[in-house]
Amino acid sequence: MFDRLRDNIISIFTSRLTLLVIVFGFMGGVLVYRLFDLQIVNGQEYLDKFILQTEKTRDISSSRGTIRDCDGDILAYDELAYSVKIEDVFESGKSKNANLNSTIYRLIKMIEKNGDSIITDFNVIIDEDGNFAFDVSDNKKLRFLADVYGESYISDLDDVQIASTADDVINFLAGKKNFAIGDYEETGNTKSEFIVGKGYSKQELLQMVTIRYAMKLTSFRKYIGTTVATDISDYTVAVIMENSRELPGVSIVEDTVRRYNDSKYFAHILGYTGKIDSDELTELNETDKAEGGSGERYNINDVVGKSGIEAHMETTLQGTKGYEKVVVDNMGRVISILDRKEATAGNDIYLTVDSDLQKATYHILEQHIAGIVADKIINAKEYKAAENASNSDIKIPIYDVYYAVINNSVIDITRFTEENAGETERIVHEKYLEYKAATYEKLMTELME
Repeated sequence: MFDRLRDNIISIFTSRLTLLVIVFGFMGGVLVYRLFDLQIVNGQEYLDKFILQTEKTRDISSSRGTIRDCDGDILAYDELAYSVKIEDVFESGKSKNANLNSTIYRLIKMIEKNGDSIITDFNVIIDEDGNFAFDVSDNKKLRFLADVYGESYISDLDDVQIASTADDVINFLAGKKNFAIGDYEETGNTKSEFIVGKGYSKQELLQMVTIRYAMKLTSFRKYIGTTVATDISDYTVAVIMENSRELPGVSIVEDTVRRYNDSKYFAHILGYTGKIDSDELTELNETDKAEGGSGERYNINDVVGKSGIEAHMETTLQGTKGYEKVVVDNMGRVISILDRKEATAGNDIYLTVDSDLQKATYHILEQHIAGIVADKIINAKEYKAAENASNSDIKIPIYDVYYAVINNSVIDITRFTEENAGETERIVHEKYLEYKAATYEKLMTELME
């Protein structure tokens, strides 16, 4: 029995199967050890090396100064808000445009789904007929075309570029050689014709061109975010933060939005603010340099005064930007902050205007003008002046008054169909429907006969 047990033990140790078990067990032990070392012991170190980290410096926006009247009452001020910004963090390659356009499209849909809107400061709009059209004066149009076609001076534009239509500009920017916003005629077949805007509505195409063009203007200064939307709701902030992994380069930043108290009384004095254009950017930076500054106080994303006190006192109201040096990963997410300098708010301005006196004067003039207009109204559809009639004899037909108050939204006709519409509003709406039906019937009769 002892000899049999000894023979069994010897056969086990001399068996090939036993040798294989030992070899595989040793290899498994080595694998477990390496996994433990990689994931537990040195996991963080290897993760940091794997994630591409980049150090960058980004601006911290400053708030504009407050505008007050002679008694110190606030007329214009900045209010804390949140803005959405996007940076180009995509690596160059054949798929860059597709990835960037996809991210921008998803971002637009997230923002609009929650009731917020995209910034539309492009010089091309969609007109009332649903066509692309320029929204800029002739002089600024040439400067805009020069920027679009990459020319330093207007004189460098050729005749074809000068004659460009709004559709030409959109097709050029969204074309395959630029932003590639669209798709191939045969989806997936890169040898087929590229169709600009395929898969997008005109409004979506314009929004994407607007954002891509703004990003292009700051491409020479890497890591300057392009503002996509401002004054967004808390719900939009939450949605974008939750989907940050699917939106590389997108961030939520603290910003300010300009507010005006009793704006109808002071709009012509205070003016308004808007995004800086290329001419204003050059002029203001030259002014800053002449005053001993760096000449880089403003960038293409800044908001400046466009008219009134806001424009005249721009350099006084505009604050000084801060900055922060941060480390970001390859998706644009901030990993750590190395250094930070807070922004400095602009200076406050006190006007000689007395707000109470201004309001009283406004109401007096309003009543006086209303009295003059009421005295000239006549109950008629139209008025034909006599040949020798003076301007003071001209009358205003009541139908012109109706058109004016409706077209200028003094009367909100959308309320007529609501459940809480008043009795008069319901009667007017019923009369409108009767008149509309009668008109259609008359037109059909004339067309058929």
